[in-house]
Order: sequence, then structure tokens, then C-alpha cells
Amino acid sequence: MRVRPLPSVPPRRAALGAALLALLFSLSAPPEGRCEDPPKKPSAPEAPRARAERLLREGHVEQAGPAFEEAIKADPTDLEAHRGYQNTLRRLKQSERLLSEYKARLVREPLSPAAHYLYGRLLQGAEFEKELQAAVHLDTGFYLAHLALGQFYLKAGRLEEACAELKAAVEARPEAAEGHNLYAFACLKVDAVEPAELHYRRALKLQPEYADAHFGLGLVLKSTGRYSEAVDQFLPLVQKTPGAWDQHPPLIQCLTATGRYDEARAYRRALVQLYAVTKDPKFKAWTESDIDLIDMGDLFLLVSERLDRQGDAYPVFRFRVLRRADKPDHPIGTVVLQFTRFNSPERVYELLEERATGAGGGPNKILYLTFASEQEYLDLLPRVKEIARSIQGRQDD
Repeated sequence: MRVRPLPSVPPRRAALGAALLALLFSLSAPPEGRCEDPPKKPSAPEAPRARAERLLREGHVEQAGPAFEEAIKADPTDLEAHRGYQNTLRRLKQSERLLSEYKARLVREPLSPAAHYLYGRLLQGAEFEKELQAAVHLDTGFYLAHLALGQFYLKAGRLEEACAELKAAVEARPEAAEGHNLYAFACLKVDAVEPAELHYRRALKLQPEYADAHFGLGLVLKSTGRYSEAVDQFLPLVQKTPGAWDQHPPLIQCLTATGRYDEARAYRRALVQLYAVTKDPKFKAWTESDIDLIDMGDLFLLVSERLDRQGDAYPVFRFRVLRRADKPDHPIGTVVLQFTRFNSPERVYELLEERATGAGGGPNKILYLTFASEQEYLDLLPRVKEIARSIQGRQDD
């Protein structure tokens, strides 16, 4: 049989066909140097504690309880799972069940620091303290137990003990921002300003958005006269949470101290508006004159509360007794009376007169008056009041 030859293809058409084939191949092949994406693996199952915490965040409290139980079964040493379980059952009004379960565990494991800690955190008062002390005695590096004891001592006003426990917590877990923040707070309570500033800054280095640490650092800066730096800490907090009434007073004071009077007045107006609608019992317990107390006013206010000793020798007093004669509920400003050996009575009068004329830093700056003894202060107080009233009278004129 005779085979017929294939029809010839013109060279131009052949070249075009080859180019089209090459283009199709290039589109279907992966780019050079890149492998095709591997098939996606199925996502890992949610960890038991993560699931329980998610349920709690979403408000599924009744489901969160059994979920925390599953997390504890998966890892009986997971203290965070135990804490979540305890907190959840407390919300479900099952405290008796918790006490029974964790007391039984303590009976089984009397030398376990965790058993003492977990049972102790269900208790109150001296019983709480006893179990937590047992926990840190058995494990001196037990961060959570030191932290809980420190908070307990803070609430009880046992500040030296609080400082010791919170310092131990920081040493046990230096990477925990909460420990640094609480230790700084305790230091500030005992007027240990330098360690307070140090640990507030460490907390913020570990957790830059830590609002409590920003507020605490602002208080440190305010207490040491660094008002502009304090404003930098307070102002973003108030702007972010404008309903947080307790953050307004120190901001208003620092804005006033730095001469930013318009801003201070604006935030004071905001505070008055918050007071009008507040449901917070602590804020509702204020009076309008209490709001005035944070304003520093036009001149000065003698503040009436005894503070802790400053240094070893001389107590510091602040007095809230001097008010305008025509407006008894309206304070005049701020003065801190500090007992030292440096100022004579004549110098006290000079300082007051400087305040009256706007010299010596201006009428809105805090004025520090110093006395050689408490008796000297008491002897001078009538004269101080007299001068203050005369100064205020001239200002009103």
C-alpha cells in the first residue's frame, strides 16, 4: 500500500505553533526555583486549657467548668488550669465543692507547695495567709504564691511584708510584668520612689501597653516634680478611657502645674460631668468640693491629712482646712507643709508674699513651706491663715 505524505506546514505557521506551545507550558509549570504549595495540613486541635479559657471569655461559664476539668486531667500540674477552674466554679456558686476537692488534695499531698497554694486561695484572712506561707516555705521560688501573699499584705496595709513578698515574686519570675507592677506599687506606698520608678519601667518594657504601670509611673513622676513627664503617662490613658474618673485628678494637677490651664479646665469639666452620671460608689461618695480639691485653684490650699514620715526625722503634713471665706466649700489651692530645719518663720512669710505677687514660680505652682518643728508650725498656723485670706482677698479684688 502506498503511504501518502503529510501535507507540509509553512515555516511561519510552524514557528507560531511552537511559540503557543511554549507559552502554554510556561503558564502551567511552577516558576523556576519555587515548588508547588504542599497540601494544607488539618489544623491542630485546640488545647484543653485554651478551649476552656475561650469558653469563659465568650461567656459560656457553665461549659467552661467541665472544660477546665478536662484541662486539669490532661495536665494535673497546670496551675493556670486549676486557677481557671476555681474562678469558674466560684462564679457558679460552687465554693463548697471547691473547698472539699482541694482540701482532699492537700490531705493527699501535704508537702506539695501547689496543694497549699490552691487550697489557700479559696480561704480568707489568717487561714489564707497560713496556707500561702506554707507554699512559699516549701518552694521559696513560687512566683504565684509570693504574688498572692504580697497582694494580701497590701490590702491589709502591712506594707513592709508586701514589699518583701512582691520582691521575692519579681526575683522568682523577672519576666512577669505583673510582678514588677505590683512591687513598684508597694514601693510607692512606702515612699521608696527610686525602686518604684525602676520596676514600673521594667513592667512597661515587658508589656508596653500596661495601663496600670503607666498610671503608676505617672504618680512617681508627679511625686518627684516631673510634671511634664507625668502628663505623658496620664494623658494617653485618659484619652483612651475617658470614663475612668480616677485617672483625671492627677492629670488635672500636672497640667495645672505645667501651666496648661485650658487643658486642665477642660478635663476638670469632664470630671464634673462624669461625677453627675457615675454609678461607681467610690466616686459617688465624693462631694463637689472634693472635685475642687484636685484643682489647685488660683492660689493655695492647706491640706489636712497626716502623711508618713519622710526620711527618718520629720513628718510631712498636708492640710485641707483653708477655704475661701465667701465660699466655704471652695478650696484655694495647694500647699505642702514639710517639717525640716531650714526655714525661719520670716522665710515662711516671704514665701507666702511671693505667692501673692506671682513671684517664685507663679501662683499655680505647688508651694513647699518648711518648719523646724511641729510646735513651730502650730504656732504659725493662725498667721499663715491670716496671710492666705488677705492674699485671696487681693486676688478677688
